[in-house]
Amino acid sequence: MKIRTSVLIIGILIMAFLCCCRHVQKTDRDKALKEFRKQVDETLPAVVSLTGIQMSDPVKIEMLTRGELGKFFENTMEIEYPNGELRKRGQCFAEIGLLPQGYDLSAGFVKLLKEQAGAIYDQHSKTLKGVPDLPTEQKRAVNDRMIISHELVHALQDRIIDIKKQSDAGLRNIDYEYAVRALLEGMASSVQLAYGQNLPYNKLPDVQSFWRSNLARATGGTLAQSPQYLTEYLISPYAEGGAFVQAWQKANSGKTLKDLLGKIPASSEQVLHFKKYVEADEPTDIDLKHVHKILPKDWKLLYANILGEFDLLILFKMYKGTQNNAVELSTGWDGCRFEAYERKNGDRILFGSSIWDSEKDANEFSNGFNTVLKESRTRGDYEVVQKKTMVNFVTGSSDGNQRSAILKSLSETH
Repeated sequence: MKIRTSVLIIGILIMAFLCCCRHVQKTDRDKALKEFRKQVDETLPAVVSLTGIQMSDPVKIEMLTRGELGKFFENTMEIEYPNGELRKRGQCFAEIGLLPQGYDLSAGFVKLLKEQAGAIYDQHSKTLKGVPDLPTEQKRAVNDRMIISHELVHALQDRIIDIKKQSDAGLRNIDYEYAVRALLEGMASSVQLAYGQNLPYNKLPDVQSFWRSNLARATGGTLAQSPQYLTEYLISPYAEGGAFVQAWQKANSGKTLKDLLGKIPASSEQVLHFKKYVEADEPTDIDLKHVHKILPKDWKLLYANILGEFDLLILFKMYKGTQNNAVELSTGWDGCRFEAYERKNGDRILFGSSIWDSEKDANEFSNGFNTVLKESRTRGDYEVVQKKTMVNFVTGSSDGNQRSAILKSLSETH
């Protein structure tokens, strides 16, 4: 997912081939652990060579049965997303149409991960966990050492950038969370492909097209039934992240992937547009604090975060009126912050401000966002207003005077 538990999943793209968990007899754990250690030790030298990252100490390994996966993911979610983070995020995304109303984002993640995981790198215990009791058809669908090569990349990455630290930063900035995930999973999926096909990076096929085409054929079960945003949140870091890493490799033929970890992309915009990464086009910080002064006292902060180009791109792809020009509507992003508030009676209001590279970009986004809200909301309780390169928005308030006051205050944001 996210960085977070999704970063721990071993080759979730390949594991999309897998069918739902079935009751199978446990293998002998000691025997399985010995075989797993053998596979890890045999795969590691190639991964070290492909990444340029040395492993100074042995990789810790453990075995985790299929029956233990659910509890592991539930516990990990509680650690990585404290204080109802995913529940609040899901509620806000439902306000703007990214998720269905009432959808439990946390439960959706856990269900998906339980079904798809074949092995895990746990960034908290710094341990690679194997799953020995896979169904026979599941074992046939994957190559053990290819999967191990993917997760070993995460173990090596963790030695350089501390994945947990990056995950914690991602809580405060969803867009940065995606950017880090795209870097980590894009790198791991590229190494996995190079290792599995025994090819140098400059001979690899188009990584983005490879993963997209394979996933289009392979997705099934919970992944196919999940909301489009959640599906893309899991898949895109491999596909678009892989394209980003491939572009970096082409531009830096004399360097190793270890060098790439020295400069993490700052936004999904930098991942989706490699030129923005090269130019160091940093997002604009947006401060909404002065809006707080005009909010009624009974409104309490529910959640605040960043909407990035990736989030908006998927949003526009989801709706009939915007799906044909989703890329155009989301391109030109330069920053977008939102906040959501609730009353004791359950009423909710969400407002935000965004900055765009040009007035044309802002106008396109404004028109597209209006179209999405018109399709996704049953009441006319929203408003989107453009002011030059700024676009402000409010959803959830049926009080027109209140919306106007918030929008007036938002117009003074920058």
